Amino acid sequence: MFSGTDFTRARFSPTNTINKNTGTFMARPQLQDHASVQSIVPRRLYWIERQQDVWFIRFDGYDYGPYKSEREALLFAADAAKTLGEQGEVTQVLLMDENGQVQPAWTFGQDSYPPRL
Repeated sequence: MFSGTDFTRARFSPTNTINKNTGTFMARPQLQDHASVQSIVPRRLYWIERQQDVWFIRFDGYDYGPYKSEREALLFAADAAKTLGEQGEVTQVLLMDENGQVQPAWTFGQDSYPPRL
């Protein structure tokens, strides 16, 4: 079955346990450092995207705009996100590029206001 060293190693190993019924090793799930785990909080997202030659802000399923430039849309979206953020919401403005890639443009509580462009 097990030699003394195998049993001792298995018994004190943080990643293995012994199945008492079969005497075999069984991998144990890794414990997480809970200090590094961020709680999942729903965000109120403002999406900025270009449609032809104008920009729109999408929020809660509605499009707002048009805006003449990305900068103008970002300023309006950040202003609205700041207002909700001050009411306790977790808000973020996202920018969608021409290839459909999304990147954060402004986050309430993390980025300066007004946004630096």
